[in-house]
Amino acid sequence: MKFESEFTPIALDELHHEAAVMKVDGWRFIQTHAVNTDNGIDLYYSFMKNGHIKNLKVAGVTKENPVPSITDLFLAAFVFENEARELFGVDMRDIAIDFSGALYAPAIDEPMTIITPEQKAAREKARKAKAAKEAKGDEASAPASAEGAPRIFVMTPERRQRLDAKLATMSPEKVAKVEAALKAREAEAAAAAAGAPARPQKPLRRPLPTLARLRPLLWKRLPSKPFRSTTTSSPRLRSSTLTRPRRCAPPSPPATARHLRQPNWRQGRRLRSSMPLSRTSLH
Repeated sequence: MKFESEFTPIALDELHHEAAVMKVDGWRFIQTHAVNTDNGIDLYYSFMKNGHIKNLKVAGVTKENPVPSITDLFLAAFVFENEARELFGVDMRDIAIDFSGALYAPAIDEPMTIITPEQKAAREKARKAKAAKEAKGDEASAPASAEGAPRIFVMTPERRQRLDAKLATMSPEKVAKVEAALKAREAEAAAAAAGAPARPQKPLRRPLPTLARLRPLLWKRLPSKPFRSTTTSSPRLRSSTLTRPRRCAPPSPPATARHLRQPNWRQGRRLRSSMPLSRTSLH
């Protein structure tokens, strides 16, 4: 079965009337959901009928805003309304079955409204990113004074308000730099409005050198004689020359006095063969 869901934002004073209309039209109550946001608590009342889910959203509920109960129309909502009171601190009024803070009895008041430092930093980062995106959108939508001419900077109240919110989170050194840049831009805008030539803006980066500029530098750095590699280009020969040792003759024995005293056996054999045979050898 396929379900279809829709969200309808309503005001807080319209909540009970809208719930009564849903009761008359035959809608069934599902749940009440609370979400902690920077602007307060957002309440979602969900109803279902024939596979269609309708969510009534009440945004930005604070402790100073009493929320009427719908338990006189849908009794099953008493559990969710007690939870919203104990866990989120919502001021629920006229609950049919009121536990008076004893449904969960948490050790900490309003535990679902406590955020960690990491969550706080993430929310602050998202808020700054949203403000920067809105500022960029305003600059992009600002029309140019003439075709090809730079846009004139105009400090609107909305821009000043967002800028003050950003400056509150910066260090004094950064604040001074931003104020100096703003004064320079305002002076340029005043000069452009008066017809005086504005100060030319410096390029943000140096232009990249072209090939015509790099060619003489490369020729100067090249060696005068061509460079020849002493290593072979064949991977087999290169690996063999690196891994296999070169063949060479074994080292000759040291010429000691012992080697000099003993005659060579070849020389002794020649002497014996040249000697005459004795008589005993003839017999």
